[in-house]
Amino acid sequence: MSLENEWTQLAETWRSQPAPGIDLDAVRREARQRGRSLRLKFWSEIAVSVLFTVGCAYMVLRAESDLFERLLFGGMGGFLLCYKAFMLWLRRGELSEAGLDVQSLVDLELRRAQSTLSYWRAGMWSAMAVWGVLYVVMMVGLGNDWPRQHVAGLAGGLIANILLLPGLGAFGLWRCRQERARIQRYRDLQEQLRAP
Repeated sequence: MSLENEWTQLAETWRSQPAPGIDLDAVRREARQRGRSLRLKFWSEIAVSVLFTVGCAYMVLRAESDLFERLLFGGMGGFLLCYKAFMLWLRRGELSEAGLDVQSLVDLELRRAQSTLSYWRAGMWSAMAVWGVLYVVMMVGLGNDWPRQHVAGLAGGLIANILLLPGLGAFGLWRCRQERARIQRYRDLQEQLRAP
């Protein structure tokens, strides 16, 4: 038997092996687990957002607050409400996987992964925008001899962001890398499900 015939037989044997099927139970299990995790994050974010919004409202409404504090905390509370409304809109229809067939679960997981990418992208740009606004307001305050406590509070917020944003950005890059891998895996699953 020649070497070419051996390779041909090996290729035919390899092609004749049954291809591994899709583990439908694993897809359902992962979708349920991801749904539970997403709902926990969703409600946790709502709770934290409500807490921060109430804190901002308190600062705006308390009698001792001056105009600067009212504008600053009113702006932060309004920004937070708009941001959270956008994030809720982004996650619409992704919290429940009940009653879906496998193809629909794969589509849902693809949407969830793509929403996570959008979520992190919008979150990081929003954080940078807040940092930029705080920086501009602080520089205006320094140039106009604002009270030291106002400028010091803004400087503290800027320093906190300088310390927080790189770590948050690194975590966001890691999460996005995971989600891109999930997107590829679920696109491959879609192709397998479409195949006859």
